[in-house]
Amino acid sequence: GVCSIWTLAMISADRCNIICRCLVGAYLTRRKALVMVLTTWTIAITAALPPFFGWGAYAPEGILDSCSFDYLTQDFNTKSYYFFIFIVDFCVPLLVIIISYSLIVKTVFSHEATLRAQAKRMNCTSLRTESRWSNNVEYRIAKTAVANISLWLFCWTPYAFITLQ
Repeated sequence: GVCSIWTLAMISADRCNIICRCLVGAYLTRRKALVMVLTTWTIAITAALPPFFGWGAYAPEGILDSCSFDYLTQDFNTKSYYFFIFIVDFCVPLLVIIISYSLIVKTVFSHEATLRAQAKRMNCTSLRTESRWSNNVEYRIAKTAVANISLWLFCWTPYAFITLQ
């Protein structure tokens, strides 16, 4: 789960880099992709190891066929570990995703405004073949950003809530 969370954050940051810094942003190369994958797995493993060394704990759950974090223990050691997990593996990736998609939306809106201003200077209604399409671009990008952030929150907030509880 943690690897999945950070993978989505890395994808968001890469999309932001490509869209917002299209001329100066570094494109996704094999090396960059490998670094991103290794980073996500390093964060996931680093977050999963502390219970093996005494910070936090794992316990059987459900019908005792799998293990999860021990969310029933209420001592400071366990609570501090889960607060750490909440911040590092929920809040930070969420912040990366929100900032990335906000910058993407801002960049697209700015680009579309520039195109409209250029069209106005050229005394035409639009630089595109269909003027309605430019409004659609802004709407679709904003809708995609809101959908991605909302789906991410929908999927991961229950786990974060249980961790905080």
